Amino acid sequence: LQPFSGQRSDRTQGREQRGRRQGQRQEGLNRLAGWDPFLRFLERLVPAFPGVTLGLAARLDSRGNPLLGQAGEAFAARHLRRRGAYILGCRVRTPEGELDLVAEAQGVLFVVEVKTGRTRDLENLPAQLVPSAGQGPGRRLGPDQTQRLRRAAHWLSRRSRSRRPAELLLAEVFADREGFKHRCVVRPLPEGCPTPDDDHGLGRRDDRD
Repeated sequence: LQPFSGQRSDRTQGREQRGRRQGQRQEGLNRLAGWDPFLRFLERLVPAFPGVTLGLAARLDSRGNPLLGQAGEAFAARHLRRRGAYILGCRVRTPEGELDLVAEAQGVLFVVEVKTGRTRDLENLPAQLVPSAGQGPGRRLGPDQTQRLRRAAHWLSRRSRSRRPAELLLAEVFADREGFKHRCVVRPLPEGCPTPDDDHGLGRRDDRD
């Protein structure tokens, strides 16, 4: 028999990637084991001080840090409120999965997926370079997750008062590891038209913290 010389299947590579991510997450959780009391204290501060807790979470060098995601969602919610949106719910559970944020503005229902990532020297980075599509933390959003979000948004819109289709947005939170100059950029989910300058019906404000 001739030895198999072809490339590994996409399914095999996918399993290996998921295994590596799970290993990295567990390693991060092990590192944070001794920080439990401090992390629980910070979690209580997230709703009132999202920018401060986001900056502290960004300094914890761990992929398994759940505080970074929580603080990023709170920071994105505050970003939307400042633009006139009303936050209807956070981490809303549906049969199709969990929705990070559900908001309403000018009679339009928004389902917002939040992706948070760390960055350095954000204060000196030109603002127009931050919203580059495909270069922020939103690049982790895959097509399968996008489809699940669309199904969850459809389920939610059918149960809303107006029954109008919900608009899906991606909020990318850039957490400053060296300061507290975080930024949040909101754009349509993939398969839409990424237009960083579009306010999606929300008031225009500076998106720096």
